[in-house]
Amino acid sequence: MYNVFAEGIEVIKKAGVYSEESLVDNTFLVDIRLTFIEKPSIIPDYEMLCNDVIQAAEQGFEWIEEWIENIILKLSARFQGCKVLIKVRKKNPAFIHKNVQTVGVEYEQELK
Repeated sequence: MYNVFAEGIEVIKKAGVYSEESLVDNTFLVDIRLTFIEKPSIIPDYEMLCNDVIQAAEQGFEWIEEWIENIILKLSARFQGCKVLIKVRKKNPAFIHKNVQTVGVEYEQELK
């Protein structure tokens, strides 16, 4: 089994569900992992994974789930027969009277 991954990809973006989140820069950390049962004919490189994450963010999103869907679309165009795991964390969310380091979404899918 082959795992190709990039962790801690930092993206700074004005994004969020609440209107005030679209006014300030938010820091997101993204981990992405592709798992292949057999050696793939095209091995993804680390920079490509990082670029896919950043380009998908540039398309714009309010919900982290939308961003993940955009990343999946980019990967699906190039890779089939592997599993992708994407974890997006938002650092220091703006919760009133709460100290939380990160919140986020983790998503796993088979690319077909």
